[in-house]
Amino acid sequence: RSPTRARMLGVIAGSVCLSATIFGILASAGYYTFGDAVCSDLLLSYPETPLLSLARLALTYVVLLSYPVVSYPVPYCCDSLLHLLSRGACGVGSSRASRELIAET
Repeated sequence: RSPTRARMLGVIAGSVCLSATIFGILASAGYYTFGDAVCSDLLLSYPETPLLSLARLALTYVVLLSYPVVSYPVPYCCDSLLHLLSRGACGVGSSRASRELIAET
């Protein structure tokens, strides 16, 4: 199937909901285990075990591999913003050019 805007938004919304659910479950598990004595870093609250080392390794893996995904769109967003400003979309230039640029994005 071809990627459409609606499908892309669905994937993004699903990913955000899944991530929020996982973080919520982990936060609840930490609070349920330790109550008010939970550390701000949940992994510091648990005793040092091989399973905890695996969890730390997995967290490192997630952080290292998610950075490129998060930072990938930044140059394109900056470029489109500069392009939008240079074409006079802030009320300086023609409104037709602004509408065309907005329609492209």
